[in-house]
This record gives sequence, structure tokens and C-alpha cells, in this order.
Amino acid sequence: MRIKKLTFLTILFATSLGFIGTAQAESRLILGISPDYSTFDPGHAYEIWATTVLNVTYDNLVKFEGLGDVPELDAAKSRSASDDGLTWTFKLRDDIQFVSGNTLTAADVKWSFDRVKHVKGNPAFLADNVESVSAPDDETVVITL
Repeated sequence: MRIKKLTFLTILFATSLGFIGTAQAESRLILGISPDYSTFDPGHAYEIWATTVLNVTYDNLVKFEGLGDVPELDAAKSRSASDDGLTWTFKLRDDIQFVSGNTLTAADVKWSFDRVKHVKGNPAFLADNVESVSAPDDETVVITL
């Protein structure tokens, strides 16, 4: 009887080790996705899985948090709209850097919008309502619809 009890306790202990969690760094994101995507290039990505990865990889001017339906500031520290709602002005945060160490500028944002607007392929229609994007200075982006 003692051997059966010891065997049972040993098996119970060994199998319970699989349920012990280990601490992970808070900055680590593990995301299981379907391999059904064509690119992770932000200018060409259109599938839901690729855009899901890109949305947590890159900063956006604004973003939606959780189930919210009002966009919150992300790379922009402020935004304002003209009375007719056709011109939007964003002021950029100054603490966003590329891997190279270069700080994000309004010219970078303009380049990204221009690239999406003129790309051949799926995501180009997303910028159809954008008439123009300008960068009057390093921290200001003006989008005209």
C-alpha cells in the first residue's frame, strides 16, 4: 500500500509541474496567428492577421483601445479639426524613435500616407478620402480630406 501511495504522489507531483506558470517580461507579446498573410510591409498589408501584428508593432497617429469607438492619441500628442471637419492637424510626440535612433517627424508621417495613397494594390483605397497630407514643421501633420 505504501508503494502505491508513493507512486500516486510521484505521478501527481510530476504531472502538476506542467501547470506551473513561469514569469515573463511584461514587454513580451506572444501572438499565435494563422500563416495566411502575404506581407508585413505596412504599405501593402491588408489581411487581418498582418494588420493585427502591425498595429502592435508600429505607432499610429491615433488608435482604438479595446472596444472603444473613439480613437485615442498614439503617436500624436494632440489633434484638432477645422469647423467643417475636412482638415485635421496632429502634433507629434517627441519620444518616438525608429530602430535607427532617428526621431519620428511629420515628414515621415507624410511619406507613409503618400506611399499608401499611391501604392498599387489593396490598401490604396483606404486613403481615397485623403486629399493631401502636409508637414509644415517637424512635429505638425496636416491631413486634408
